[in-house]
Amino acid sequence: MDIAAAREAAVASGLAHNRAREVIKEHLIGTVTSTLKRGTAEALAHIDAQIAGSTSLDLDAEAEADLQALGFDGAPAADPAEMFDADTVRTLAATVAGELRAQAAAHPGDLLAVICANARLGDMTSTGVTRWARLVPASEARGLEFDASIVVGPQEIVEARPSGERDLYVALTCATKRLCSIAVQPA
Repeated sequence: MDIAAAREAAVASGLAHNRAREVIKEHLIGTVTSTLKRGTAEALAHIDAQIAGSTSLDLDAEAEADLQALGFDGAPAADPAEMFDADTVRTLAATVAGELRAQAAAHPGDLLAVICANARLGDMTSTGVTRWARLVPASEARGLEFDASIVVGPQEIVEARPSGERDLYVALTCATKRLCSIAVQPA
């Protein structure tokens, strides 16, 4: 049987729209994306090592110095999960959604991102921001570029991991055209 005839028979029988096929396709896309991210992270780590070897620059220290120059050098605060109530989360969600709608209306077709600490992903997902933008944890933003990005809770990003300063630096440099930073304050 020729391939075109097999494809037509599959489409005629509804196989092309089979849910299992869609699940497999989503799984394959997820696997390929994860592999590419991991490869990108490894390649960037190799580049960091080469830069450090040839220039004696410590990129982590440089990123930390840049962040301190921007005013992100405060002592770690209490656990963010204990500091924020439902009203704060709703206000944050409304603020982010409003900014995304404004960006999407003003710049149709641009690739938008919301970058936040991993602990904030659930709050952002439940608000539906993925209708307008890609939701990216700051710990996975390295190597990504977006036309516009909204960095949610810069201090949360810094405090989330030992390499939080670097994560924030990367998050702040993902935007190629427009950057918006939304600070999260306890209620």
